[in-house]
Amino acid sequence: MGEPNQISRLDELRIKEGVAGLRDNVQKLSTSNPTQAARLLNDPELRFATLYLLENQLIQSEVYKHLNIRNKNALKLIRLLRKKDFSQVEDLLPGYRQAVQSCLKWMLESGYSDDGLDDEFDEILDDCAILAVQVFHDESVVTLLVELIFNRNRQKRYIYDLIWTFFEIHNPKNLLLIVERLRSSNPRDVKLAMKLLAFIPIMKDAGSVNRNRLYMECVSWIKENAEYLEYTGETFQQANSPIPYNVSYESKYLHKAKKDNEAFKKDSLEGDQANAVDAFLRLNEKAKEVLSDYSNVLYEKDQKAWKEWIKSPLDEQIKIASRRRGRYV
Repeated sequence: MGEPNQISRLDELRIKEGVAGLRDNVQKLSTSNPTQAARLLNDPELRFATLYLLENQLIQSEVYKHLNIRNKNALKLIRLLRKKDFSQVEDLLPGYRQAVQSCLKWMLESGYSDDGLDDEFDEILDDCAILAVQVFHDESVVTLLVELIFNRNRQKRYIYDLIWTFFEIHNPKNLLLIVERLRSSNPRDVKLAMKLLAFIPIMKDAGSVNRNRLYMECVSWIKENAEYLEYTGETFQQANSPIPYNVSYESKYLHKAKKDNEAFKKDSLEGDQANAVDAFLRLNEKAKEVLSDYSNVLYEKDQKAWKEWIKSPLDEQIKIASRRRGRYV
């Protein structure tokens, strides 16, 4: 993933002759035929790593004025990201938002296959991912982001900024990409997946549960609770075992999906639901969990029955929920 379908002539040159050979050949061609040099650099299949390695000589070359907008934007972004000057990146956006977003995505997707080139290159890839998520809200990069996280983890490299970026997307359904790693044949994949999913209840018994059941339980839990999860913002920079998501029992109890991680709003409710949630909020956490779980199951199975149940006194709701779900408050 992240590799172009074909390889450009300059990428092929870099792979065969190394960085020195690439730079030497491009320098000679830039002097003798700058238009042809630019044509090779503007190849749609060019990888970001090749442009990155040629940055200094291109900025000072006659070739620069012949570069396409993708390459000019990428060279500009390299300088800004190197200085960690994200504000100036955002200054590029008025009138050029789509071009900048497209360039960042190209840098990330075509640069993925060369991850590990050097520390600065890797930091630029990280920053491309952060900008794609934070500024452009581009969820199309999430699969690539997960690939980067797990590939770097296999090599025992730093991953926590990328993990933070993954969770900052605020989409709990993306956790299913992490769950898939529980089925990996690589022990480091499985260990990291279990660490990232440690907040899911079944993970407390991970040591005594086979991986297939662990996988199925995690998938089931995420599908059941995704619409009711609140993002906490906790990260591995803050804690050894962060809890990135909590179930909003109030939202699940009323079967109201959360939107953009907004807080639960009691004043948006009417009639029976407002009365029900007033009493619900006074319950202990265990009782809230039992009621919200049962409410969700009943709603999915029979909405008419759910509407009658939610109108009943809270004590009666708890009695029915505990009996039907086999759990007692």
